[in-house]
Amino acid sequence: MPLKPKNRLDPYTGILLAIIAVNAFLKWRFFCGLVQADDFSYGVYSYTMFKGIWPWNMDMDFRMLRMGLMFPVSMVFMILPPTEFSAVLFPMLASFGTLVMVYLIGKKLYGPNAGIFGALVIATFPADVIFGTMILPDILVPFYLSAAVWMFLNAGSGEGLKQKVWYALTGFFVFLAFVTRENSYYFMLFFLPFAFNPKRWKQGLYLIGLGFALPITALYGMYYLKTGDFLFNVHLATHARDPQIASGYIPPNSVNWLTQLKYMLPVMNPVRRNFLSPMYGMTFYAGIPCMIYTAAVAYRKNDYKRLIIPWWFLIGYLFLEFGTISFSHYQLMKKLPRFLLMVTPAMAIGCGVVMNEALGFGARWIKKVKDIKFLKISGSITMVLL
Repeated sequence: MPLKPKNRLDPYTGILLAIIAVNAFLKWRFFCGLVQADDFSYGVYSYTMFKGIWPWNMDMDFRMLRMGLMFPVSMVFMILPPTEFSAVLFPMLASFGTLVMVYLIGKKLYGPNAGIFGALVIATFPADVIFGTMILPDILVPFYLSAAVWMFLNAGSGEGLKQKVWYALTGFFVFLAFVTRENSYYFMLFFLPFAFNPKRWKQGLYLIGLGFALPITALYGMYYLKTGDFLFNVHLATHARDPQIASGYIPPNSVNWLTQLKYMLPVMNPVRRNFLSPMYGMTFYAGIPCMIYTAAVAYRKNDYKRLIIPWWFLIGYLFLEFGTISFSHYQLMKKLPRFLLMVTPAMAIGCGVVMNEALGFGARWIKKVKDIKFLKISGSITMVLL
């Protein structure tokens, strides 16, 4: 990728800030706040976290231990009054962070223009706008995982101690995703193909495991001091979910297949055969071909780095569709449309790649005012379509 010319103002910063402003306006216009049972609970749990009234027994709600959400929100409550806005402030900032991560990852892999288009795509997702102003873990997980991918890419291009720090931070951010929503542990599979690269091991790939294992050990050690059970979090979740499985609240596997695909492509749903998803618009209809195209180009050019994005999307989708929530037997999870937020950053980058190549920008840096105008016009068309 051509280097950015020196001694010249970077127009991408201004464009990215404009995209963030558009996303902020949409969040303001369609602000949700506390509108569901779960988010009220998360707000109460965060507010009471350091007040010494948590029961620390099997009467606890397992969601109280989603520390990647609970801890930062409780910190906000220590600074600001416990209002609806302060409750959703950290998740909202995290959703802005995901937007920035999409740009940085896209720029690093495909060039700045692809990154800008990717940021524009995710900034206009209805689901990002909806859940970006709610206190739920689903909007935090994409940020933590996107940050982990970006740090992993930095580790691959770094050297020495700095490289090892990036690897360790990669594992730490997967840990943050895991303690925000337990099923995020699947993302360790993202790094599996790199485990067969001896050069990566010499660089410090193993530090991803340490970056994940050390904080989780410390956290579970705290649970042990509180309860006498090192795996209290796991046992508490099992205690809560087993009755839900028995009651049928979590559907049996026989009727729980391909649920996420029906949310992605609503026309495939036998109950509601419509093209427009209320949370994702028509985004996935364009996004899936973009993922296939991105993978095909990477294979044709023999550029494994370009396969990172479709691989990210694929393992996320496969786990959401077929992953188990039980440690004792194979039990598909109860699917919700908002779970797809785990894979939308990857899909947005893929869309950005296709848009960039279709418009002929390539990896070059924009040089003229007319280039900026062209980006703005293309972006406006994208917002209308998606």
